[in-house]
Amino acid sequence: MQTPEGEHFIKDFGLFTSSLVLVEQENGRSVRYKNLARVWELASDDTALKKYVHDETAQFLKAAK
Repeated sequence: MQTPEGEHFIKDFGLFTSSLVLVEQENGRSVRYKNLARVWELASDDTALKKYVHDETAQFLKAAK
């Protein structure tokens, strides 16, 4: 996001700062994504952060096509 090659992420995923985004791709195109917005809020609590990322990833994968 901070390089010319990554600038499209700002528009593609509605980002305004560095973030963790889960993306489902189909034939090289993003078909679904989820911005894990709470990563910065939980950054100082390693256990809570890991649980949040794990749980959100599991939900995202469960809903995959």
